[in-house]
Amino acid sequence: MLNLLHIFTAAGPQLAVLALGLMMLCPDAQAAYDMPELPLQFDASLNHARRACLDEGGTRLTIAKDAMQVIGPIKKGRYIVALDFHKVKCHGIENAFCGTEGCELVVLLKTNNRYALIFQRRAISYKFLAKIQSMTFRVHGTYCGKAGTDLCLQTIKLAASK
Repeated sequence: MLNLLHIFTAAGPQLAVLALGLMMLCPDAQAAYDMPELPLQFDASLNHARRACLDEGGTRLTIAKDAMQVIGPIKKGRYIVALDFHKVKCHGIENAFCGTEGCELVVLLKTNNRYALIFQRRAISYKFLAKIQSMTFRVHGTYCGKAGTDLCLQTIKLAASK
């Protein structure tokens, strides 16, 4: 319940009180919208998205349960955590976080409960390559000095654990 309350509190204290009241009346509804504890980097990205949505005339921001994906463990105690804005919607503004460059994507590497940012920009798609311990991102062609529709892959090798 506190995770959902935390999200509503960021939107404003009135929503937090409303959310708490609704959760008390409908405890089963809370489970459907409960999100795991968000890393600070994701919290900041979602707060920025919420402000941008409202500033541009959107009515509200909704986040699908599968917007945050955990991949791994990729090695002992190491996980990739991705926040995919394909699953974040600003109601009233079509494709607020997506365009020809793909959708906003924030990818973190979690090691021993610490997070390191490894990717933050728009991407068309991404894939974890376990065999070579890296991630490949399909991005807009201009990132590679090509036309926008041309294939452009960016590969990030994940640092070896110590």
